[in-house]
Order: sequence, then C-alpha cells, then structure tokens
Amino acid sequence: MVVNEPIIKVENLTVEYHEYTRDKVFSLGKRQTITALRDVNFSLEEGEHVAIIGRNGSGKSTLLKCMAGMLRPSKGTVEIEGRAIFLSGVDPGFDSELTGRENVRQLAPAYGVEKEKVESFVESVKEFTELGEAFERKYLGYSGGMKGKLGFGFISDLRSDILMIDETFGAGDREFKKKSKARMNAMVSEIPTLVMCSHGMSLVTSICERGLVINDGELVFDGPVNEAVAYYEKITEDSINWIEFPYQKKFISENALHFDFIAEFQVIENMRVVIYDNKLKQFILKEELDNLESFSLERSELPEHVDCILKFQQCKDEKWYDASRYIRFTTEPQDIETLKSSEETPNLENP
Repeated sequence: MVVNEPIIKVENLTVEYHEYTRDKVFSLGKRQTITALRDVNFSLEEGEHVAIIGRNGSGKSTLLKCMAGMLRPSKGTVEIEGRAIFLSGVDPGFDSELTGRENVRQLAPAYGVEKEKVESFVESVKEFTELGEAFERKYLGYSGGMKGKLGFGFISDLRSDILMIDETFGAGDREFKKKSKARMNAMVSEIPTLVMCSHGMSLVTSICERGLVINDGELVFDGPVNEAVAYYEKITEDSINWIEFPYQKKFISENALHFDFIAEFQVIENMRVVIYDNKLKQFILKEELDNLESFSLERSELPEHVDCILKFQQCKDEKWYDASRYIRFTTEPQDIETLKSSEETPNLENP
C-alpha cells in the first residue's frame, strides 16, 4: 500500500500575543496573554481542497497566515512541500500611483508568472475584468468595485502548487460575481491543493471536500465539508448578529442603483438582501449574498416609479430575520436615507 506524504503538515501550532491595558495600579499597563491558536494539528495531501471555517476572531485567518509563512507561531511547526501563494482580500499589493496595467505587469513576476508570459497575463486580466479604458488609469481613482474586479482578475489568473485564500470573493456587481464564481470553479479544477477561509457556506461546500472548524483557537472538527458546516452551525450563537453599518451611496444612474458599504462590520454568513415596493406593497427582490461590501441593482429590475425599502436579513433555523435597519431609496436625485424607526416600515421579519 502506497502512503502519500502530506504536502502540508501542521503540528502543535500555538500562537500567543500580548495586550497591555492601563489601570490605576499599573501606570505602564497590565500585560494580558491572548491565545489565538492552541495546539492545532492536521495534515493535507496533494489534491485536497480544504475549507477553514469559523466565526470572526476564532483564529482561522491566523492559522492561514501561519501556514503561508506570514506569521511566526509561538510554538509548533508548519511544513509545506511545493510552491504556495497566499491571497488575502482582493488587493494583492497594488500601487495607487500606477495604472491597472502597470500594477498587473509589475506584480506578476512576484507571484510566479514567467517573464515571457507576463504580457499575455496582463491581457488576460484586462479581458476578464472588463475595465476597458480604466485599465490604463491610475489605481488611485478606482471605485471599490473596480478595485475588486482588478484584484480578483489578477488573483484568479495565477497558478501554483498550493493556493491559500482568505476571503477573496464577492468583488464587483452581481454579474461580475457570477462570472467570478464560474472562473473560481474552473480554477479549482486546475489547482492541485487549495486551502480557503470564507464566510460563504454555499461557496465552500461547492468548492471544497474537507472542512476544518476552528473555534476559540482550537481545531474542533476535521472531516467532510458538509459535516463541518453542520458542526459549525451547531456551535454558532443562536442570536442574530445585528449589522450597524453606515453606507455610502455611490450613485443612482439611469441604468442602475449602486451602494458601497464602508463600515468595518462583522461579515455574516447566511445573508440575503430583500427589497420591498412601498407602492405595490410586495417584495421585488430576495437574493442571498456572499458578502456585504457592495450591492448593485439594475434599473430594469426596479418598478417604474421606484419607492422601495432595502434591508438585510439572516437565516436561522430555516427562517429569515432582520439583521439591519431599513434603507429607503427612490430614483429621485440624491434621495437615499436611512429610516430611523422600524415603525415607518412594514414588518419584513420572515417574508
């Protein structure tokens, strides 16, 4: 019987850091030791696609950074065989003073693109992102959606033995997200080994076969991804995580309504956006989301008069519950406001 050697081996991994809090007794601050990871052990074989699942602050991103060599553990070891790329978010390190083209050309060799293939790589990224002439403009002037498109276009065109991803999905508008997911599925089939963190449970179950659940710094489950997701849902708090987010209205154009959310709120899984028509007294949209960084709605999907209420909801025990205040919007110029009281809106708790 042939036993495959692990391509990634994690043994007794522990990460601790210290915080100092001032008080009346210790003028210089009292030191507290925080344990981010505690004695984590597992191994991965070549060809595995693995999801690291956990709540915010559970230690999953810390684990991924240790595996990528970006964070030195307090104790334990990480051994990796092969070439690995670590991607966090959708910005691989772009320079705000360079154009989209210049950024892609400059960073490509650092991510392992061979010199003779750089220009074809640049053109491939340009074609996928559909940025057009904006590809030749400075990154500094890009909107959040444009930055997301360029970042994902760059990231998803890379190839390596091992790919580690920490929340890289969901950039751009809804059509681009669909396009991104299709590319990611194709990309996964070409990647020998994948390790990813994501709050999108539907995404990890469609891409990964194995799941590691991290809770309070400990590896509490290691098994098939569907079972991992079920285990994670059991240990997740029953209460709804309320989103208190300021938002920035990007613009209302003739063809679309765009929101960019600028708060650093806790990303929540099992979310959807609902839109209620105030005039017709009915829902015109119920769409599940992978993230809340931005949201775009085509004008053709809105009623002609457009006087609507938008709200985010979270699913618990197969029921949908409100998870944010209402946002009311119309197509009148600059008319977007957050309603202060839920009494001004219909009950959308479980439509």
